[in-house]
This record gives sequence, structure tokens and C-alpha cells, in this order.
Amino acid sequence: MLGPGEMPPRADVRPPWTEADFRVSGEDKGELDTPGLAENTRINRDSTIRAFQEWCTWQDPPRVAHPCITAMYTAYGLHLVRRGRAKDFKPDTVRQYMSRIWNWQPEDMRSDPSRVRRKIRLWHRRERRPTGRSTGRPRSPSSTCSSAWPSATSPRTSANATRSCWSWPTAISTAAPS
Repeated sequence: MLGPGEMPPRADVRPPWTEADFRVSGEDKGELDTPGLAENTRINRDSTIRAFQEWCTWQDPPRVAHPCITAMYTAYGLHLVRRGRAKDFKPDTVRQYMSRIWNWQPEDMRSDPSRVRRKIRLWHRRERRPTGRSTGRPRSPSSTCSSAWPSATSPRTSANATRSCWSWPTAISTAAPS
């Protein structure tokens, strides 16, 4: 990345690397070749990738799964969101699937995941919202208290029961009998 007034590096100026800078020891190579994933993680990743590859081949015309472009990644993500809304998946499951596919892509060719993530986030918010509420804001303590609960002035409660109604279990358990 270049700042204001900076020129790109010249092609004929190279760092003083030697062949040794590009080599690792045999021990390091063996360590890198050993899979660093738990078996269940590897199985889940492979299953997700296989499902994505199959979906790509079912498209008309068939699409390239690896490396995939942003349009392909987004189309598959929206496909999973639609299936999720039909109760096949939960938002967190789709988020995990899309993360596995994104990480499977070559680092320098990864798709832009922002649009799919936004759709999953909106879907997740709608799924979490209880019925009958129009906003995502929490209710005030006074609107959640039941009139059947003893009031702070009731002889059955102690002075610490004047706290919010969310602390009633504590207030009732610590109240002295009258």
C-alpha cells in the first residue's frame, strides 16, 4: 500500500534473499504436514465443502467451487439462508458453513463475505425477536414485573426488595419472615 507521494518499488531492486530464506528444516516440514485439526473438525469441514461442491455442479451451467468468486459464494449463502428460513438450518449453522467455505478458498482469492454475513445477521435478529415485540430494545423493569408479585412495601419482603423486579428471587430468598 502506498501513501501520498510514495512511488512503487522498482522492479530491479530486490531484497537480499538467499535460497536459505525459502527453506525450512525437515522437522519444521514434518510439523507443517501434520494436520492440526481435530478429527470431528476435519469431518465437518470436509462435509461442508463436499456439499458446496455438489451444489456448484448442480447449477445450470455448473459453477467452479474452488476458487469461487464472490457471486458464487453469495449465491450459495443465500441458498442456505432460504433453506434455513424453511427450518432446515439455524443462522449460526449457516454462518459456520460459510466460514468453512471462505477459509477453504485460497487466501489471495477469497470472496467478499460481507453481503452474506449481513443477510445471516438480519435473519438471526428476526429469529431471536420474541413474538409481539416491535423493537429489539429490552423492556423496562416496570413493564416486566407482574402485579401478582409482592410489592416493596409488603410485610413479606425486606428493605432490599426495593431493587428492580429482576432481583426478586434474591429479595424473596433473603427476606426475613414477619
